[in-house]
Amino acid sequence: MEPHDHSLMTPEASAHNARHNIALYHREHMRFNATLILEVAADMSREANRLKVFGDYWQRAEEPARTPPFDTSDRRFGAAGCPDLNPLSAVASAGILFMEGQGQPEEIRMLKEKLKSEGERFANKGQWLVDVMKLTWNADKVLLDPATPDAWPWISVLSVTLRGAKQRLMAGKLLLVALDYLERVDFTPAAIRSNRAESGRLLLLAAWSMDAAAALFSENAASLSRDDIDMVDYLSFFENSTPTHL
Repeated sequence: MEPHDHSLMTPEASAHNARHNIALYHREHMRFNATLILEVAADMSREANRLKVFGDYWQRAEEPARTPPFDTSDRRFGAAGCPDLNPLSAVASAGILFMEGQGQPEEIRMLKEKLKSEGERFANKGQWLVDVMKLTWNADKVLLDPATPDAWPWISVLSVTLRGAKQRLMAGKLLLVALDYLERVDFTPAAIRSNRAESGRLLLLAAWSMDAAAALFSENAASLSRDDIDMVDYLSFFENSTPTHL
């Protein structure tokens, strides 16, 4: 196949073809992002619920030990669970286990890493997309002209994309807020016991921040899914029209 001779293409035809290309690939990427962001929302919601179990438990009065007492200072028993810190019925589902001879559980460390990674990713990407959309909106002002054929679907897409960029930016910042709350907790058993209620409150604050982020992610994913029909309509305009190349 011989390459196209761009010198024979009018500016109008070039713009027509470029917009078709942008819309076509943008639609496919929107479909990917709708699923990806919904998965992130579900993941953060699950993680928040894990924290709530412990936050609620630590704010209540200490419950009696579920096993007979033993010498917790004996290093041989460092792998023993902390009955007053672990809601036994939730250990199997939450996977977080506080042990007498240990410090911060591995699951908490991994959650902090996830919050930092996802928080920075969405905050940075959201800000980048906000900046890009400002330029895109200015470039596409011509489409606001009511005389422009089939302009509305693309205006709708731009609106959803800009709103989604701001939602991702804010969601990323909320995940970093959740991380900050968790960093304020000393997760060693002795430290939690000395400040049990306050440690539980900080876990709940982190969880609620993650819930707020998950809600923004869910709203963004829903908007992207609903916008698919506008993208199909917009693409049909290009597919049913023939630009002048000469």
